[in-house]
Amino acid sequence: MRNYDLTDEAESDLRQIIRHTLEAIGNQTLVGMTFSDNLPAIRVVKSQHHYIFYTLQNHPRALVLAFYHERQNLVAQLEKRLT
Repeated sequence: MRNYDLTDEAESDLRQIIRHTLEAIGNQTLVGMTFSDNLPAIRVVKSQHHYIFYTLQNHPRALVLAFYHERQNLVAQLEKRLT
């Protein structure tokens, strides 16, 4: 459960950020590299200040697993997301 509330304007800001990011990656081919030898199905591509983690395994299109800012601990965040 989250410990904050958003104003309508703040929620709109977040939606715009998400929309902009999705449009940006949607206009380019996701040509990423394998993230780790331990996770060969997970691929990663950088878009400005964010890393986009995705998989092509068992999906006709890229399945985006996570968006993380470059200042985040990518390994720890991805580990939490995948467990």
